[in-house]
Amino acid sequence: MEHPIDFPDLEAFGNNNFTKELDDLDSVMDWACEDPEIRAEGNIDNISLIGHSRGGGIVSIKAEEDSCIKHIISLAGVSSFKARFHVGSQEFKDWKETGIKYVENGRTKQQMPHYFQFYEDFVKHEDRLTIKRAVKNLRMPHLIIHGDNDTSIFIKEAENLHLWNPRSHLKIIEGANHVFGTHHPWKRDELSQGLQEVVNLIFNFIGNPSA
Repeated sequence: MEHPIDFPDLEAFGNNNFTKELDDLDSVMDWACEDPEIRAEGNIDNISLIGHSRGGGIVSIKAEEDSCIKHIISLAGVSSFKARFHVGSQEFKDWKETGIKYVENGRTKQQMPHYFQFYEDFVKHEDRLTIKRAVKNLRMPHLIIHGDNDTSIFIKEAENLHLWNPRSHLKIIEGANHVFGTHHPWKRDELSQGLQEVVNLIFNFIGNPSA
């Protein structure tokens, strides 16, 4: 890749939204289920989805929609998309008036555009994009992992997910932040302690989801 750690297409970034992310996940799953090499090596009737942060919400919604998904894992996942728009705040009013807002990427220092279509798309598909509704309907094994030192997505959101699906497993990693002690790009040969614990939890969960 020419720009492996940057965002070269800011226009595409600004025009992203939750339904596009769900469509992208659909496309990846369709490709995986149709690819002959993957079909030969894997079990396409036993798919596990893992999502981090906002992706935790995306995989929760997709798992509720697709019977091929047999396990779902939320890593530092959000429990509400709507709450993040801060509807009624001055920031939201300015965004609506101008049609665009910018957020600085802490790693690349790029000014990332967010067009107001993001919110409009959410409102149009709000029922589908309500994580609480989806999680309440989950019937497959569900693992929720969160760090107790996460200042980006507070641990209360993990507790919400577990409350809405009491059959889920909630695992708290002591001292772990939002990215479980890692950063990008990662140049070490071993995982951080927090991420290694995440890997162990996921490995054990998929192997024995009722434990």
